[in-house]
Amino acid sequence: MYILMNKLYILILSYFFLQACSTKYVEGNKKFKEYNNPLQSKVYYNLSKDYNKKAPKCIIIIPIKSDINKKDFFVGLHNIGIDKIIRKSIYAHLSSYNYRDVELNRIDYLIKKNKYHDLDAFNLLSKELDCDSVLEIEINNFSYTYLGLYSSINIDIDIRLISSNNNEVLWEASLIDTKAKGSFPLSPFSIASGLYSATNNLKEESIYAVADNISRKLLKTLPDPQFKLVEDNLDFNNSSRDEIKIVKKISNSKLIENHKSFQEFVTKDNYNMDELDKVYIKLNTSKGPNKKSTYMYSELLFVNGYYEKAVETISNFELLEKPNANINFLKGKIFYNMKKYKEAERNFILAINKNPESAIYYNSLGVLYIKQNKVPLANAAFTEALKKAPNNMQANKIMGIINFNLKNFTEAVFYFSNSAITSYENNDYENLAKNIILLEKIKKIDPNSVDAEIMDKFYFALEGRKEKK
Repeated sequence: MYILMNKLYILILSYFFLQACSTKYVEGNKKFKEYNNPLQSKVYYNLSKDYNKKAPKCIIIIPIKSDINKKDFFVGLHNIGIDKIIRKSIYAHLSSYNYRDVELNRIDYLIKKNKYHDLDAFNLLSKELDCDSVLEIEINNFSYTYLGLYSSINIDIDIRLISSNNNEVLWEASLIDTKAKGSFPLSPFSIASGLYSATNNLKEESIYAVADNISRKLLKTLPDPQFKLVEDNLDFNNSSRDEIKIVKKISNSKLIENHKSFQEFVTKDNYNMDELDKVYIKLNTSKGPNKKSTYMYSELLFVNGYYEKAVETISNFELLEKPNANINFLKGKIFYNMKKYKEAERNFILAINKNPESAIYYNSLGVLYIKQNKVPLANAAFTEALKKAPNNMQANKIMGIINFNLKNFTEAVFYFSNSAITSYENNDYENLAKNIILLEKIKKIDPNSVDAEIMDKFYFALEGRKEKK
């Protein structure tokens, strides 16, 4: 009897523990719905009627708003803002959905430049970026503790997807979590695990894990549109979804005496954009232009959303010296993101002429042709890329997408599988997960085209990523 009572006691404890670890999803507004288990995190959500007919094609994620003092968001060794981490994590997770998005740095640059501050202005920004919706995030309550092996966050956060055309709330979700702990998801649909790679210690890793967990819970109820060829599947964006860099100010600009010291400062992230611009101009005046410095500075401008300034910097350099292939390619990428496709094509071709063995250049040209619906030219570009590098994961994946759209599922599986294998060999688990998702989509349409044994190997490889690290 004693043993039986002990087992019963353990079962009861286990039940309550599992309840505490789970998430309750409640359809409806949190203001009118109550759920009385204080140990269980709760997500309230609403979806507009006929969402599938109104679903946006492109989403911009604006900075998180809150009445909480910004200093209260600082967590971790480097006082990282949890609001920025959560926004970056949501951006990373949204990449697995079939919506187009815009790089956060570009959004932030345009908001700062045009002094946008309200929803009407953000709707205007969305339209300027050829998007049709705004993702608004608001943190109502927040507190943070670090408990040795994991971080704990008490949070009340709302997220709303708003149509830029009529301000209609298309979807909304609210998370109330009294102890949001970090976890390491193994599902291929949780592909933002690269966020952890940006951390330097266990404490920061736990913070990123918590943000990842919050993002997954919030986005779980957001519908994923039917698969189609979108820019995110082409992987042609300028900024990494996996890292949040901590930008420092130049401690002493007088230390930059030549191009070598300038390049070292940029490499170490010891910069402030406005101050760095003055240093770059002064250095070019006193020491003359330098290809590497121009490339590094222009790329930095590009990554931070200063597209126009980056083009101006390269163009000024071209007046004085002949650019190399890297500079032409960078200029092409910038023009692509600015939707100036003729200029982008010209610079990609210039880069290829100077370095015809680069598979990356052919990949980019192929992406550009797809964007312009020039599928035969795109096919030729990716075929050339695969001649240069048969195992190139991007070329294989995009060839898979092309064949998917043509309903050549056997060919699509071949290319996606090649891309997945190369992703694993290069420790690129995010791309591995994306290829698994694409293979799963084919499996739903044509079950016989995807080998179950191969899929099991891919899942095993994804789940074993921590051991391989």
